[in-house]
Amino acid sequence: MASYMDPRRGEKIGEFIQSRKDLKPSRVLDIGCNNGAISIGLSKTAKTVVSGDLLNENLRKLVPRKRKNNMVMKFDALSLPVKDASFDVAILNGVLEHVPLGKEGKPDTVQSELLSGIWRALKKGGLLYFGIENRFSLKYLTGSISHNDMRFIDPLPRKLANAYSKKVKGEEFRQYTHSMWAYRRMLKGAGFKDIEFFMSIPNYQFPEKLVEIDNGREISRSVDKHVDKKLYKAGAKAMTAMRLQKLFSTNFVMMARK
Repeated sequence: MASYMDPRRGEKIGEFIQSRKDLKPSRVLDIGCNNGAISIGLSKTAKTVVSGDLLNENLRKLVPRKRKNNMVMKFDALSLPVKDASFDVAILNGVLEHVPLGKEGKPDTVQSELLSGIWRALKKGGLLYFGIENRFSLKYLTGSISHNDMRFIDPLPRKLANAYSKKVKGEEFRQYTHSMWAYRRMLKGAGFKDIEFFMSIPNYQFPEKLVEIDNGREISRSVDKHVDKKLYKAGAKAMTAMRLQKLFSTNFVMMARK
């Protein structure tokens, strides 16, 4: 998978979801669907996929490619125009960190509001598939560029990160990512239970394999198989050898139940 337009991204996510044998993903809600590649992949196995995004340009890319069982809607993730308890699965992949850009208030409070809205949209026993970066990932600690196009900002204390962003870019830092423990608290606060954590390899946007976050040996093996970058491989081996993947994993994929 080399392109964000590749529907195999959604097919892989669908495989991971279907590994939950007690779940029948009949109705799926893809929140912040972007170009719709994930929705298209999911629509091959789900009965209905509802894809939503705030940007018309993203929806225009999806409409000509969508399948008949793929409904496309323009909506704000914070105001989901769906009935309560109407979906079996919700997809939130690379979206939560951007939501505070569209609403005033503390970024983590805005993010929690979104998670609560998703909880309401899911049926009892429904599943949230949630992919995002780790605030303290090795890539951020070693200088990879963050979502707001700055280096080293995510791991900083929030007040310092905000001051840094205002100094360099003249704007607040609002694209929050979090630690594993903070994500767990946010999900529990929204009402979710049975929360599972995985590392997606090579990353959560192009998932070839999900490995349980406790399984350091399998993380190392999977990185060796699916990743070409030598520095990434070396970092993963060192991280898992010291059993620090919960702290420094590049990403988390979470599956949580209503």
